Amino acid sequence: MKIRTLFIILNIVLLLTLFSVFFLPVLILGENLLFNQRLGILFVISGTVFILVLLLLNILFFANWKILAALENEDWPALAGLLETDIFEKKKLLKWKIRLLCIALVLLTDFETIEKLILFLQRNKPSLYRYFSPQFASLTILSGSPARAYEIATGVLVSGYGKKNSQAADWLRFYAAFARHLGKYYAEAADRFVELALNPRHHFVTAMSGYLCGVILQIYLPHRREELQKAAVCAREYVIKSYSHDHWNRTVLKFRKDVQAVLLSRLLSETGDWLYPDEKPC
Repeated sequence: MKIRTLFIILNIVLLLTLFSVFFLPVLILGENLLFNQRLGILFVISGTVFILVLLLLNILFFANWKILAALENEDWPALAGLLETDIFEKKKLLKWKIRLLCIALVLLTDFETIEKLILFLQRNKPSLYRYFSPQFASLTILSGSPARAYEIATGVLVSGYGKKNSQAADWLRFYAAFARHLGKYYAEAADRFVELALNPRHHFVTAMSGYLCGVILQIYLPHRREELQKAAVCAREYVIKSYSHDHWNRTVLKFRKDVQAVLLSRLLSETGDWLYPDEKPC
C-alpha cells in the first residue's frame, strides 16, 4: 500500500478517535460536562494535546515526504542525494537519516561517500561518529579496506567509548580482530579472537570469535591449535546455554535489518552451522 494512502488512513483514524473520545462526550453530556469544571478542563487539555500530536505527525510527514517517496519507489540514487543534502549541507545529523544513508550507499556500492560521511561525523559530531563506529568499521571492511576498519575500531576504543557502551566495544574489538585476520595478521587476530571467546558478553561476537578460532585460524596457526580449540569450546558452550537453534535463527533474522549484516550474513550462517551441527531449526 502506498505511504500516502497509509498516512491518509492514519489521519482519518486519529480524527475519528479524537471525535469519539473528546467531542462525543461533550455532545452527549452537554451542560453537565461544562458544569463540572475539573472534568471540562481535563477534556480541553487532553483534546489540545491530541490535536498537537496530530499536527506534529503531519508536519513530520510533509517535512520528510521526498525521502519517504524515494524509499517507497526504491529510488536509491534519489534517496542518497536527499539524505546527503540534509546531512552534509543542512547538517541535520539525525540517527535515522545517517542509518538510512548508509543503507542507500551500500546498495549503490558508493563507499567513497561512506568514507566522506565517516570523516564528516568525526569532525562535526564525534558522539555520532562513535555511536556508528561499529557500522562504519563493518562497511569499511566491506569496501575492501581492513586497515581502515582497524584504524576506526581501535581509535574509538582508545578514546574510552567502550567504558560507556560495552556492547559497542565488543563489536569494535571484533572488527579490529576481523580486520587483522583479513589483513593476514593471523597471530594478532588470534590473540584478539581468543580474548573475545574466553570473555563472553555479546552472543554474536562470542560465537563468531569462537568459530573463527576453532575452524579458520587453526589452519594458519597449527602450533596454537590447542589454545584456539579451548577458546572455541568455551565460546560454543556459552552460546548454546542461552540460545536454542531456533532462538539463534530468529535472532539472526532480526539482525539482518542492521547494515552490519551485509558483511556478516555468511559468517553468521557458518557460525550457526558450527554451533548446532546436528540440529535443524524448528
